Amino acid sequence: METPPTNEQFYAVLGGETVGSLSKTALFSMRYAGAVTDETLICQVGGTEWQRMGDMFPSGKQAVPPPPPPSATPARTSTSAAIQVTQDDRKALQEYLVAIFRQQAESAPTGTFRDSIVDAIPALGALFGRRKAVVAGTTVTNTEAENTKREALFQLRRILEVSATYADKAPWIPYLAAHRRPRFMECYRISTASFADFGDKTLVDETSRFGDNLGARAASLMDAETAKNVAELIAFQKRQEWLQAAISILGEIIRSPYRELIQNRLKGQMFNLAGNYLPVSTVDNWAGRIISWCVYGGVALLVGGGVAFLTGETDYNEPQKSFGKILASIGVLSLIAAFALQPIDKKLREEQAAEDRKSEANTKEEERIQSIWNEVNRLAEAFETTVKPLLAEMQIPITIDDMEGMLEQLKAYEKWGRELESYYTKT
Repeated sequence: METPPTNEQFYAVLGGETVGSLSKTALFSMRYAGAVTDETLICQVGGTEWQRMGDMFPSGKQAVPPPPPPSATPARTSTSAAIQVTQDDRKALQEYLVAIFRQQAESAPTGTFRDSIVDAIPALGALFGRRKAVVAGTTVTNTEAENTKREALFQLRRILEVSATYADKAPWIPYLAAHRRPRFMECYRISTASFADFGDKTLVDETSRFGDNLGARAASLMDAETAKNVAELIAFQKRQEWLQAAISILGEIIRSPYRELIQNRLKGQMFNLAGNYLPVSTVDNWAGRIISWCVYGGVALLVGGGVAFLTGETDYNEPQKSFGKILASIGVLSLIAAFALQPIDKKLREEQAAEDRKSEANTKEEERIQSIWNEVNRLAEAFETTVKPLLAEMQIPITIDDMEGMLEQLKAYEKWGRELESYYTKT
């Protein structure tokens, strides 16, 4: 069969619905990612004949007899064609239903972006670890980040299709999967603006529409009690990180040696922290200064007297010789005085060292007091900004003197939410 031109568009039957139009590039990309197989029915826009993907675009795999095509026109056909669900599909779906999707920064490296998806849904690790994020069959130049987003989009579509198979027996599964789709796309910045290829943009729109329709259909299949429980589960999942942070903060406050100060701070009570400061005085080491003067002066006088004496000896100048002796004598006396003051200087230095140690101890005490203030303020502000709003939202009484009681209520809510999550996300 002659391969159609790459600018032609096609419809495809995915998850029981007709999607499209899709470019040939998009079809090849989806086949490479697993969203489209050789058994998928496709039809060229404007045509009336449905064919297997493997027949129209052979991939080298052994052909099997094609299933009967839908009877309606391509643009409006909805078929109940089932997809084959593997254990890996179920595992990826369950991880998707309980994952915490964190916002990715615009400047995040591709490796970090890819790792964040795998951290949220470990079952997708093989997708990024087995091969590079390059989609086969594309005719446009794609960045690595764009390829990673494309593969994440294909996997999201696959997860939604797998969840759709639970609609009759467990409609809350597709409902939760559809409800989490916008958050997944927002966190990993998947939108029509993320891609340059028109086929990829179309797939984004089709996936969003498929998710919305899936959620609406699943909601109509749930009874009132189930809908209420699922709504509680969604609220729990939204609070999950908030709840963990609040539990951690309350635990820190309870274990803190400054708990009473923190509680007083939260009550708005004024308090002071008294430090154990030592009195510090200044020691005047006058002996050290005199010793310095005597040493420098004595040496200078000795040198000067010696020079004067020698000069007078050479010139037979007795007065100069006498002057030189006087200078030298004064120098010797200065050095003797410096030596005599050594014990006093030593004592004064020891006193100064003791005062310096007191000053250093006071500095450390001031730093200790400041660290206590910082810790008290940190935990008090964390309680005000994180714990208090959560307790108010959950209508739990805020009792500053009963931190253990508030912590127990949050832990009980977390345990209940985990049990609810375990039941309603079991795939």
